[in-house]
Amino acid sequence: MITVTVIREKGEIVSVEASGHSGYAEAGKDIVCAGVSALIQALATGVSDVAHIESASLSVDPESTTMKIGWPRSHSKEIRILTETIVFSLKAIAESYGVYVNFVEVQK
Repeated sequence: MITVTVIREKGEIVSVEASGHSGYAEAGKDIVCAGVSALIQALATGVSDVAHIESASLSVDPESTTMKIGWPRSHSKEIRILTETIVFSLKAIAESYGVYVNFVEVQK
């Protein structure tokens, strides 16, 4: 199962982590894993290359299949739109494929 964890500070998303394997299908044919991975990669690109948040952090651990993206809380409307859209899409995958994706949201 993939676990997607979203961390919020004062209601604003400050990090997203995805870890694990969905088990929906064999490697290379797993649409659930591909969907989650594509969204996480799009978020990483958006935060670093589009929004230019230089203090963003990205960690990838291939052994544990974990990818985590974090950034300081921002008041930028653009970053909120980007992160909320990606998180909404990840939540939709979890709702459609709940046996394969666990979605957790934490308020700090």
